[in-house]
Amino acid sequence: MKKNLLIARVAVMIIGILVGVLLIVLGGALTPATVATILKWGLIIYGIFIILGNIPGLVSGIANVNRPAGVFDLISAVLGIALGVVMIFYHGSILVAFVAAYLIIFPLLRVLLAERKGEQFKRELMRIIMGVVLLVFVPNWSEAIAGVLRILLFVSGGMVICLALVFGVLEIIRIASAKEVAAPKNGHLYVDFEEKQD
Repeated sequence: MKKNLLIARVAVMIIGILVGVLLIVLGGALTPATVATILKWGLIIYGIFIILGNIPGLVSGIANVNRPAGVFDLISAVLGIALGVVMIFYHGSILVAFVAAYLIIFPLLRVLLAERKGEQFKRELMRIIMGVVLLVFVPNWSEAIAGVLRILLFVSGGMVICLALVFGVLEIIRIASAKEVAAPKNGHLYVDFEEKQD
């Protein structure tokens, strides 16, 4: 029984270590070209889905163009299809626009909409500075993203290896030091019950 538990614990620890090593290897193999390719095809596929998703709205808008709701559907569908086309053919610009919007435009909007603009500006200032720094000083987005992903994979892999080793060793020590309960004779376990008397 104890031997089986030890084997299982060692196997789990080895699997954890292998997962950590795999994450580190993936981090080492990740190049800016790979990241650029993944981002490019991801945005192209997303753009295709946006176009396909807006075709029913376009048809509905054209069919009901004499009604305000139909005009709204038509305009929304045309804008959606235009966004999909831009994502397919100008994916680099879209990525920069998304990052800029997230790090600069949205924080500025939150400042403008806040009741206490000064306090909100202090909270959003770091995001705005990061957005400006990224837009001005990072010429190649794929290199920057690859660098961040590489660091995340290295750190994650190291943490998984450390946790697998620490918890694995602690469990092995616990199992090895535990007393093994003797198995019952003939495969049967007999329990005597005593009735309580009031």
